[in-house]
Amino acid sequence: MNEIIEMKTPDKSYSKSECLKYQGVTVFNDVSQKPCDGQYMVSDTIVRFRNGLLHGGKAPDGLDIPAYETETGHTEYFENGFLHRVNGPAVISDWGDWEEWWNEGELILIRARSSLKTELEKKENS
Repeated sequence: MNEIIEMKTPDKSYSKSECLKYQGVTVFNDVSQKPCDGQYMVSDTIVRFRNGLLHGGKAPDGLDIPAYETETGHTEYFENGFLHRVNGPAVISDWGDWEEWWNEGELILIRARSSLKTELEKKENS
């Protein structure tokens, strides 16, 4: 049985976010030169924007929609350009074995299965 490891940290260097560098950054469409808006498919990855900022929003049933989701199950929830999710992890990686809880662009908590404990320890010791 894999134990759940939790680490409360504001240190973003621990993050597995693939879009961290785009927090608060307006992204423009190469063709129209206007801020990206809507859903785009980029190399088997779905990316969603609102007014040029990463933003997933809500589905009609009220469920959160990720702003970034890969075919390997990696998902990231952004609100108005910042990693954020109220009632769940904003970054989910390693098929759910790695979760990061973010509030308005600030890392709050990382929760991982003990099989990933070595990875956390490596980062702490570097």
